[in-house]
Amino acid sequence: MSEIAENLVAFYSSSTGLPFIILLATIALTAAAFITLFRQHMLLKRVIANMAWQNEQINKRLQALHGVVLDRPEDVQSSEDIVPLIVRAIEPKMDSLQKQVESIKVDLTRLSDNVSEQEQISKAIEMARRGARRTELVDATGISAEQADAIVKFHGPSQV
Repeated sequence: MSEIAENLVAFYSSSTGLPFIILLATIALTAAAFITLFRQHMLLKRVIANMAWQNEQINKRLQALHGVVLDRPEDVQSSEDIVPLIVRAIEPKMDSLQKQVESIKVDLTRLSDNVSEQEQISKAIEMARRGARRTELVDATGISAEQADAIVKFHGPSQV
């Protein structure tokens, strides 16, 4: 093995190199989390824009149906006869909107879970900077013991 390779192996297996690797992994995971949150945000914006457009289309159709109700054809004797026609016209769109609302609820739940996790990690970092120990971080924030170890190691009072 060359001298450079031996030096790299020695560095990464030393007490300085291992925390460096953990720090890089933490940075990479944080970046991946932010990228995921950004993508979900963009997807949610597209879904909301699509629902707004569909809502606009439904409103146009409802206005047209309202015009039909006002200008009742001769074969419709009363307003009770037109209601089933309107309901049949609206039902497919309502089903579609209900499915989209459920999809948005799932997306919002996923997005809020990711934001909540990031908030817990930020809280744990602040606690570690104030001298909190691993068990305190786990109990207060619900993060894993491994995450708490890394946070205490990199953000504890001896690192400031």
